[in-house]
Amino acid sequence: MTIATILPTIGIQKKVATQKGTKVKLGDKTWLNPAELEEKMHISKSTQAKMRSAKKIPYAKLGGFVFYDEQEISAWIEQHKVVDFDGGLK
Repeated sequence: MTIATILPTIGIQKKVATQKGTKVKLGDKTWLNPAELEEKMHISKSTQAKMRSAKKIPYAKLGGFVFYDEQEISAWIEQHKVVDFDGGLK
């Protein structure tokens, strides 16, 4: 099975999966590709790759395409924020 045959079965077209600025919605979830995550959360694609390799960031991979659940990423960032002793963010 190729990505061209897998993505349409779940309602995603290949050009949508790779196109910057086109959010993929599947059910109640919005999925971001690496370029969108970089733009929205300011995490470079190379840092994303390192974090995926180390299993430090939540992601899904389908046929070689990487997707991030927007809500999971927001929750993950909230869980990993650093707060100083004065209660402010660092």
